Amino acid sequence: MNNKTLRLFKYLSKYKWTIFISIFSTIIAVICSAFMPKYYGEATTIVINDYISYGRIELSNLYPIFKTLFILYLSSMFFTYIMQYLSAKLTSEVVYNLRKDLRNKFERLHISYYDKNETGQIMSRITNDITVVGNNLGQIINQVLQSLFTILFIIFVMFTINIYLSLIILASIPISILVAIYQGKKSQPLFRQKQNSLGSVNSHVEEYFTGYEVINTFNRREETLKQFESLNNELLNNSIKAERISAKIFPTSLFINNLTYILVTIIGFVQVFNGRLDIGYVQSMIQYTRHIGQPLGNLANISSLLQSTIAASDRVFEVLDNEEEYNDEKLVLNDVKGELEIKNLSFGYDSDKLILKNISFNIKSGETVAIVGPTGSGKTTFINLLMRFYDAKSGSIKLDGVDITKYKKSSIRKKIGMVLQETWLFNGTIMENLKYGNIDATDEDIYKAAINAGADTFIRQMPNGYNTVLTEELDNISSGQKQLLTIARVLVGNPDIYILDEATSNIDNKTEKTIQRAMDKIIAEKTSIVIAHRLSTIENADKIIVIKNGELLEIGNHNELLSKKGFYYDLYNSQYNI
Repeated sequence: MNNKTLRLFKYLSKYKWTIFISIFSTIIAVICSAFMPKYYGEATTIVINDYISYGRIELSNLYPIFKTLFILYLSSMFFTYIMQYLSAKLTSEVVYNLRKDLRNKFERLHISYYDKNETGQIMSRITNDITVVGNNLGQIINQVLQSLFTILFIIFVMFTINIYLSLIILASIPISILVAIYQGKKSQPLFRQKQNSLGSVNSHVEEYFTGYEVINTFNRREETLKQFESLNNELLNNSIKAERISAKIFPTSLFINNLTYILVTIIGFVQVFNGRLDIGYVQSMIQYTRHIGQPLGNLANISSLLQSTIAASDRVFEVLDNEEEYNDEKLVLNDVKGELEIKNLSFGYDSDKLILKNISFNIKSGETVAIVGPTGSGKTTFINLLMRFYDAKSGSIKLDGVDITKYKKSSIRKKIGMVLQETWLFNGTIMENLKYGNIDATDEDIYKAAINAGADTFIRQMPNGYNTVLTEELDNISSGQKQLLTIARVLVGNPDIYILDEATSNIDNKTEKTIQRAMDKIIAEKTSIVIAHRLSTIENADKIIVIKNGELLEIGNHNELLSKKGFYYDLYNSQYNI
C-alpha cells in the first residue's frame, strides 16, 4: 500500500467517535455470532443424550439454550445494523470531502494542467474514480472489521472447545492470507490500467458529443466508432485481465477451506469415538470451519476491492498533488489607469520553444490597441500572460508602473474584462448568465449592459425574456446571440481594461457595426486590447502592433502602417485582394 493510498485513510481520522462506535458495535455483533455455533453444538448433544437415555427429547433442557440464542440473535441484528449504518455514513462523509477537495483543487490548479490533460480524463477522476473509491471503501471498512474480529473471536471460542481441531483450522488461515496477498500484488497494476482505460473512453465520449456536428459534417462517424471500439476493447481487455487474477483469490481460499472442513470432520469423529469430544461439538467445529472460511473469503475478496480502490485513489491524489497556481503576491489592484509597459517579453509553453521573443511596446491609458498577425504568431499567448494564466520566462509586463507579478491574480482578473472568440454560457436563465459578470449587479445594470451590447432586443423577444432558460446544448439561441450575451456579461463587470479576442467573429456585419459603435462609447476612456484577424474591425485603433513568429515587426496606426508598405500592408491587401 503506497503513500497515496494511506492518505485516503487519513480522511477517516476526522470521524474518531463514529469509528469507535462502529468498532464497538462490530465487536458485540461478532461476539454474539461467534458463540452461536457453540450453543448449537450443546443443543445437539442434549438432544442426542436425551434420545439415548429417555427415548425422547426433553424440551425443558433446551429452553436455557434457546433463550440464550434468542438474545444473541437480537443483539447481533441490532449491533450489525448500527455498524452498517455508521459505516455507510462514514463512507459518504469521506467521499463528500474527497470530492470537495478535488473540486477545490481544480480551482487552484495552474491552467497548464488543463492544457496538458484531456477533459474526459479530468472528468473521470471526479466521477468514476471517486465513485469507485466510495463504493469500495464502505465494503472494505465493513468487511475488514467484521472479518478480522470474526476470525479472532471464532478462534477464541474454538480453543474453549477443542485445541487439536482449532489448530487444524488455524493452520489454514495464513495459507489463505498469503494466497490473497500474492494475487493482490499481481492484480494492482492491472486495475490501474483499467482505470486509465476508463478515463480514455470517457475522454473519447466527451469529444464525440462536443464535436458531434463536426464529426457528421465530415462523415467521420465510422472512424469515430472504430476509435471508440478500439478504446472500449482496450478497457474490456484490461478489465478482464484484472478480474481474471483477482477472481482466483476467492475460489483458492474456498478450496483451502474445504480441505480443512474434511480434516476437521474426520478427526472430530475419531475423538468422539475415543470419548474425548461431545458429538455436538463436532457439529460446532464444522460450523466454525465454515464460519471462519467466510471472513477469510471476504478478506480475499477485499484484496480485489482494495486494488481497485488503490488504483482509483492514486489517480485522485495525483490531481491533489499537482502544482497549484502560485499566488503569494501582496498587492491588490484597486484604482487602474490602464497604462501597460511590455519590456523584453519572452515566453514559451515548452522551455525549448519560444512563442514570444523579446517583445517590447507601451500602451497608454485609454488607448485602443490592436494586435494582429498570422495564426500562431503569439497574440493569444500575450493575452494569457497579461491575464497571468502563465508568467513570462523573461522580461516583464507592468501595469501602471508595477510588475503584474506583484499583484494578486484575482485582483488583476477582476479589473480586466475579456471577451473570447469561443463562447461559454451555462445551463440557466439569461439573467443568471449575465450576472456571472458581477454577482452584485442590479437588474438595471444587467439591462444597461445588454442594451450596450446589442442583446436587449433579441432577449426581450424570447418567450420569457431575461428569465429564458438556456438549454444545456445552447440550441435555443444562435451563435451570434451567444456572443452578444458574452459581451454583455463582460460589460456587467464594468472592468477598467477590455480584451476583445475576435469578439465579433460570430456576428454578422450589421450587428458587428452596431456593437462596434456601442463598444466605442463604452471603452472610449478605457484601455482596450483587440485581437483581430479581420483588419477592417481595427482600422480606427490608436495603435496596431504587428507580430509574426513571436517577433514584433511593426507598430503604428492603420494609415501609418499602410504607408510603410510592410508586412501589415501585405496582410491588409491580401484580405481585400487589392
